[in-house]
Amino acid sequence: MEKNFVGVIGCCIVYWIVLLTLSMVYVIQIRVGKLTCGSGHAITAVAPLCVIVFAALLFYVPSMAYAVIVTASEINQNAEGIKASNVSETPKLAPVDVIRGCFELGDVLSVELSLRVLKCD
Repeated sequence: MEKNFVGVIGCCIVYWIVLLTLSMVYVIQIRVGKLTCGSGHAITAVAPLCVIVFAALLFYVPSMAYAVIVTASEINQNAEGIKASNVSETPKLAPVDVIRGCFELGDVLSVELSLRVLKCD
C-alpha cells in the first residue's frame, strides 16, 4: 500500500510541474501574444521555458525516485532490525561530558542550562 502511495505522490508532483509550466505559458501568451497566431516573441519565450522544464524533469524524476527507493529500503531494514531485537528500552540521558562536547565553546549558557536540567532530574 505504501509503495503505491509514493508512486501516486511522484506522479502528482510531475503533474503539478507540468501544470505550473502551462500556467506560465498562458501568462506569456497574455503579455506577449498568442502562440496560435504565430507570435515570434511568444515562441521565443515559451520554447526555452519548455526545454528547461523538460530537462529539469529529466534530472529530477530519476534522482527523486532513487532517493525514495533508498530511503524506503533503509526504513524497512531498520524496522526489521527493531522487530528482530524485541528490545523495549527507553532511551537514557546522555552523560554530562557528552552534552558538554555537543556545544561549542561560545554556548556556555546552553551548557549551564542543560547541566542544571540534568542535576534536577
